[in-house]
Amino acid sequence: MVRSRVELFEQIRRDRRIEGLSIRELAERHSVHRRVVRQALASPLPPPRKTHLLIGLGLAACEQGRKVRYVTTAQLVNELVEAADERTLSRVVARYGRLDLLCLDELGYVQIDPRGAELLFLLITEREERASIALASNLPFSEWGSVFPDPRLVAAIVDRITFNAHILATGTDSYRLRASKTASRRKQPG
Repeated sequence: MVRSRVELFEQIRRDRRIEGLSIRELAERHSVHRRVVRQALASPLPPPRKTHLLIGLGLAACEQGRKVRYVTTAQLVNELVEAADERTLSRVVARYGRLDLLCLDELGYVQIDPRGAELLFLLITEREERASIALASNLPFSEWGSVFPDPRLVAAIVDRITFNAHILATGTDSYRLRASKTASRRKQPG
């Protein structure tokens, strides 16, 4: 089943003309090694495609026997803020630090408040050069300032995320918009 999913993601990559390494190469050779390898899926492609690619990397890592967690950025930030409030932050950060791959989805859909941004930075720094992060965003890095309140923090996060990264730019064409236009054309009387 996982192989067929990886093949599906590979087909999406071919269809979308994604540049760079293939999903299969990331999954089989580079996904989660002891050295740092980050996979950033950052572009304005609609979320299901990036999410599918992200899940494909996670499934491939699971198939390799790796510890993986998928979470949206908003969920993770909320969990970190709650843990800080409850004085359990060090345990939560340590738990995320033990993962081989953290799949972080939907960065860019919700603005992150200053405290949440600092806590997310703390977690990313904890994982730096020790474990992988696969990240999906609807924004190019140049627009991350609209998500994070502090420009220096944006620069630091982008620096850590992109160090030793494999960045897959997945394009800008929305498959939902394309499907809606096709359906509209079919419904219009000839």
